[in-house]
Amino acid sequence: MPRIVAQRSVMLTAGIDLSADPKKTGVATLEWTDDGATVTGIEVGRTGRAGPVVEVYPAAALKLWGLPHQGYKGREPANARRRAALVQLIGCVLPWLQLGEYADLCIQTDDALDAVLCAAIAGLARRGETDEIPTEHLAAAAVEGWIALPVRR
Repeated sequence: MPRIVAQRSVMLTAGIDLSADPKKTGVATLEWTDDGATVTGIEVGRTGRAGPVVEVYPAAALKLWGLPHQGYKGREPANARRRAALVQLIGCVLPWLQLGEYADLCIQTDDALDAVLCAAIAGLARRGETDEIPTEHLAAAAVEGWIALPVRR
C-alpha cells in the first residue's frame, strides 16, 4: 500500500525521501499493528493520536533538530564516534532526556540510540509536541498511518 500522504509529509517537513525504501515507509509497522490488534484485541489507531502506538522516524527528528541524521548507523569506529557526538548533542536539544548509564550503550549500538530516540519522540507526541495532522489529511492518515515529527525547536 503506498503511503503518499505520510511520505509527502516527511519530505516537506524534514526533507527526507521515504519513497525509495519500503523499510522506511512503515509498511511492516502497519502490518504488525493489524496483526497485533487481531491477536491482542487492542485497537491501534494509525494516526498515532490515540491508543498505545505512535509511528516515529528517528532520522527525520534528528534532521528537524538540526543534528546529524546520517552516518551514525553501523559497527565501524567512525559510526560510534558519530553516535558519541550525537548523544552529547541530543542532550542539548532534549535536556530532560537523561541517559545516565545508558549513554554508553547508545554509543555502542545504533539500535539502542534509535530506541531511545523513538521513545523520546513518542513522549513528545503524547505531550502534543509533534506536528499536527493537517485536517485535509486526517482521512488518509487513518488508513495509511502517520509519522509523528517533532515540532521544530
